[in-house]
Amino acid sequence: MKRILIVEDEYIIAEDLKLILRKFGYPDVSVARSANKAVEIIEHEKTDLALIDIKLEDGMTGLELSEKAQKEYNIPFIFISAFSEKEIVDRAMKTNPVAYLLKPIQDNELENYIKDVFGGKKTNLFES
Repeated sequence: MKRILIVEDEYIIAEDLKLILRKFGYPDVSVARSANKAVEIIEHEKTDLALIDIKLEDGMTGLELSEKAQKEYNIPFIFISAFSEKEIVDRAMKTNPVAYLLKPIQDNELENYIKDVFGGKKTNLFES
């Protein structure tokens, strides 16, 4: 069974994402409200995919977490953010995400990216 980690500091958004993932057939979902908690979960639980918000309230940003998740744990990740500013998107591109989805997300778009990741497709929104 695939395990997905949601890294989102806003409770309602995190719970909504958890419900969406369960609707897609992924019941094994963990939620971290901070990057530090996410690292703790990753170190103790198998994590197959992370959904990461860029702006987190406590400690490191989602961008910093994504770099760590990829370099140290080789975990694919999808950014889910309200930020559409070019500077932030450009920095996000450098971290090699599967995708960068703007809030509010489209459920079917998220589902398609997850299916691609778990289906073994090399997916990266920013590859040329």
